[in-house]
Amino acid sequence: MSIDRFCLVDDRKIYHWVICTEIVEDLQQNGGSAWGNHRVYVMQGGIEYLYIYQDAAHAQADFYEWRREPLEKITLNLDGIEQPGGRLPLTEEEIRKYFEAREQEEEWDFWAEEAQ
Repeated sequence: MSIDRFCLVDDRKIYHWVICTEIVEDLQQNGGSAWGNHRVYVMQGGIEYLYIYQDAAHAQADFYEWRREPLEKITLNLDGIEQPGGRLPLTEEEIRKYFEAREQEEEWDFWAEEAQ
């Protein structure tokens, strides 16, 4: 399995980033059912992310929000069944605005950390 980052999302909508061979083993042996039955796979900037959810509605909400971002690929899998849809085509203007907003968020985070 070539996933770079794993994120388990619990029923309280809390994101738990984990890097662990147990997750890979569980995914290969049990399909990841110990963590949740719903998945969003994202490839962004050459990095593969796998989000595993306990709540299908939360997985769908993230999928529909994230597919509007500049990504190489995104898929939604609910109860083992891949759902239709994927990355939305974006205009150059939409991509530019996305990255400008990200830069502003990073600057805000930097100054917030410096103030502490």
